[in-house]
Parts: sequence; C-alpha cells; structure tokens
Amino acid sequence: MSSTSGMTFYSAAEPQLVDAVSRMYTKFQEDYKPVLMNQPFIVKAPKPTGAGTSIIFAERIITSKYAHQTPEGEPADTFPAVTGYEKAAYIEYFKKNISITRTMRVAGKENEIQDNIQSLIEAPKNRIELDLAHLYSNAWSTSYTNLDGISVDVSSGDGLALISAVHTLTGVGTTWSNQVPNNPAFSKASYELAQQIALRNAYNNLGENGDFMISHLITSDDPVTVNQAKELFNATANVTSDNANTFNVYQKNAQHVIAPLIATNPNGTRNTSYEKYWFVVDAKQSSTYLTILEQPYLRTPQTVASAVDFITENLNFLSGVSYGIATVAAHGVGAGSKGDGSAS
Repeated sequence: MSSTSGMTFYSAAEPQLVDAVSRMYTKFQEDYKPVLMNQPFIVKAPKPTGAGTSIIFAERIITSKYAHQTPEGEPADTFPAVTGYEKAAYIEYFKKNISITRTMRVAGKENEIQDNIQSLIEAPKNRIELDLAHLYSNAWSTSYTNLDGISVDVSSGDGLALISAVHTLTGVGTTWSNQVPNNPAFSKASYELAQQIALRNAYNNLGENGDFMISHLITSDDPVTVNQAKELFNATANVTSDNANTFNVYQKNAQHVIAPLIATNPNGTRNTSYEKYWFVVDAKQSSTYLTILEQPYLRTPQTVASAVDFITENLNFLSGVSYGIATVAAHGVGAGSKGDGSAS
C-alpha cells in the first residue's frame, strides 16, 4: 500500500483500486491548470448534445460604421450589410485505454500502476493542449498531420494560413497582413514592429480601420525568447536607457503566455524549428473556437460492464474527450514571427 496525491493507493484489491483511480481523476480535474485552454483568446463554445458533430462559427454581419452626409430633404442612404467568413468545427473523439494486469495488481507493481493511471487521467486535457498549441506551431500552414496520422485543417475562414501576408476581406478587395517581415527574433524593436503591423492591418470586412489592442504575447518556452520578453515587460525603466527616472511603457502592456507545446512535433516531441515562434494577440478580436461536446470523462469497472477481461484478467480503464477547433478569421492574431530571420 502506498500514497499518491494524498490518497491511499491499493495495488491488489480491485474495488479499492477503482475507487482510488476515480478520486485521483477528480482531483486532477480540480487541480489542472492548462496553458492555452483557459486563455481568453481561445473562445469556449460548448456543443449541445443531439445536434450533430459539427458546428459553424461566423463573423458578425456589419454595415459601415460611419453616418453619411445627407442633403436636406433627401432620404438617408441605406448601406448593405456585409457578411463575414464562416468556419466549421468538427467534433472528434480522443480516448486512451489502459489495462492493469493481474500480475501488476497482486505482485506489488504499484509504481507501474500509478504511472499508467496518471497517464490515463491526464491524457484528454493534455491532448486538447497539444492540439491548441499546434495551431501556432503550424500557423504558416493550412493543415498538418497530427499524431494519429490524420490531416487537420488549421486554415482560417479565408482559406489561408493563420499567419499570411495576403489575408482577404469579404466586402472589399483589400488584403491585409499579420506577418512580421523577415521573421525577426523577439526584441523591443520587433515587438514595436508587430504592434505597428497589427494596428495598420486592423480592418473590418468593409476595409474600414478597426481596433487592435495587444492583450497577450504567445511564445514557446525557448529561454532566450522568454528572457527577452521578461526583460521588456518587467524592467522598471526604459530597457534601452541608463536613466533611472525613465519608465518602461511596456509594463502591463500584455500578458506573456508561455506555451511549451508550440515547440513540438505532432507527437509532442521537441522540435527546435518552432522554438523562436512568437505572436501578438488581441483576445477581444479572437475568433479561435474550442467547442467541447463531451468534457473529459473516465470509464471504470464500476461504469462499464465486463471491465475485467475473462481471458486475460486485465482490469480496464478508459478516459476520453470529444471536441473541435476552428479559427473563423485571423484578426485576433495581429502579427506573428518565426523568429529565425527567414524570408517572409
């Protein structure tokens, strides 16, 4: 008998084992602190049950934001409404199954049991985090192949990659860009350039000037990039000045979100090619949706019949979740850079 997460853990008695797993699962859900899933720039949209496995998200219908001069006695002009882009999110199921063998249960292999159970209860939310991170890992592509070998569409509603120099609008022929030219590494100068790009390309679908206020900086956990951001945001004076009486205008300018999984391959292994990626985001403008049909769940021998296989005597547990992700328009990501100095 051993203890994990403050609970007594039994390796032999099946009822106690099932109970311990259930309590560990509940505690994990309470304590789990995701990096991306709870961020305001990921819009949560619960999927109603009984309503199919897809949901279409759309930009708001707009008209001109300005009143127009009207001659005396003349009727005011009526301006047509312009629809925005649409994007469908498709619900997929993600599951993990483990089998606790009879030998593991009776031979005192408690560490092995604990490792298996821990991976089981973490798997659903870990997968959501991985898929959200890979939106940014693949921000210069319209699709990628996930760890299951399945092609995933990560284009925005205009059919282009999340980061593109030629994004389109539905109401006019204007194109706009959220690509930081030449993909500079994060610095004070490149951050200011990203601010300019985000503001100068903040259009609505009629081509009118819109709003953009950086709320978040997103990076991987690359130490150089992270430290540059910390220096910029946390310095008590202008970072390029020796004058103690100057102040740092970037303090509280944006929240720095460090998402280690951005710098990973589809299977979660490290990919140094993505380490320098960084993005500036306006959460209020974001239209990246996470829609969950079934929240993470656990199936135990108390909820599933015949969980102990008659032939193998394995005790089976399963965890799962079902969700979809879609980005309607890229406006929420004001600017992005690969950070490697490559041509954009």
